[in-house]
Amino acid sequence: MTYTKPVRMARGSTARLRPTALARQAQPRFFRNQRPQAPRGAVIAKSGVSIGPCVDVAWLQRNLEDVRVYDVRGSVSEPDAWGAGGCSADYDAYLEGHIPGAVFVSWVRDAASWQPGADSGSSSSSSAPSSSGSSSAGAPKPQRQVLAVLVDPDAYVPCFEARGLSAERPVVVYDNGTNMIAARVWWQLLLYGHPSPYVLHGGWDAWRSAGGGSELYEPCPLKLSSVYDAEPQLRYRASPEEFRLAATHGSADDGGTGEEPAVVAVLLMPESYDAAPAADAPAAQVPSPSSICSSGHDDLPRARRLSLPALLRACTGVTPTPTSTNTEPTSTGSNGGIGGSLPPWTAVAAAASAHGSGGGGALAARLAAALGAAVGPASRTRLLLASPHDAALSACAVGALLHAAGHGRWAVCEEVL
Repeated sequence: MTYTKPVRMARGSTARLRPTALARQAQPRFFRNQRPQAPRGAVIAKSGVSIGPCVDVAWLQRNLEDVRVYDVRGSVSEPDAWGAGGCSADYDAYLEGHIPGAVFVSWVRDAASWQPGADSGSSSSSSAPSSSGSSSAGAPKPQRQVLAVLVDPDAYVPCFEARGLSAERPVVVYDNGTNMIAARVWWQLLLYGHPSPYVLHGGWDAWRSAGGGSELYEPCPLKLSSVYDAEPQLRYRASPEEFRLAATHGSADDGGTGEEPAVVAVLLMPESYDAAPAADAPAAQVPSPSSICSSGHDDLPRARRLSLPALLRACTGVTPTPTSTNTEPTSTGSNGGIGGSLPPWTAVAAAASAHGSGGGGALAARLAAALGAAVGPASRTRLLLASPHDAALSACAVGALLHAAGHGRWAVCEEVL
């Protein structure tokens, strides 16, 4: 047996040298899997808080030393139909102050990349607009970009190990307070098999309003280094081909109790979406097909269409008062451009979790009525969620609501063909 000499630490304590990630990868997988795995939500259950996709500021203040915190602040403004100019991470805001111990994660760069859309070279798509605003049929069309998370372990494991990700430690993700960017990183961690990712309800704004502390310096990289070994859960991601098949052909939804599970495509639209806009509606309030789906949205007859605000209204019964004409989530606002009277999705999820199984059942019933599909733990209906107008942020938020309702058969599609 190899003996590791103890290393003298501060205050007279001793600790054995920890094997490096490279040395551990050289071990047989049988031995690598022998370490105990924390059950899903173990820390949450210990604190007496119901399992759900989000936690509040009071809980984080009590458990700050026991969790990993990710700062994912950024912004989403009105993008063009061809590029990725509307999405960015806000590292400067992190340097100006963040939750103590928080690690910055860029939602557009860390284990994610902008990739050409599958239909970028299609001749059937409209031509790119010229600088004068008119289309040029003969000009080459720029490639449409899609923000996609990386699912190759060789890419995402080193990235998040350097940021302290461990399957044994819960992760709390926060943004400015819209809870939209945080929802996407929450989904990303869920996709990577992390057993207990959570979104901070209210984000940075709620933390500061509650008197939470702030620090300027970044955690020491040597203290962040970790080993992440969890099986990815790729069932939470749907391919563009799978979404299009469900949106064009679909399958009968018999309540999710039949022999063959139903597959339902849900296309989340911009807030200004209206299924039947008035003839004299201002052009600025009618979203162009290119901003919603690369090949238009009329060729997806079986897709269920609604906006995230409409879904939240169905879940809460609140009629929002629009405060801005901006239809995209931004770095400010309570819920990504939604009127202030409408609670954010985290409030809906937190309310359901606070009431236990009864709250989850009530939320499932409201979601089922809004989506026109069976929702709940017993449902076999698979819901495919897409919102190409905002880099899948709305789709991830709806996925979190389904998670809070106990519905496990859902997936996010980052691109719609």
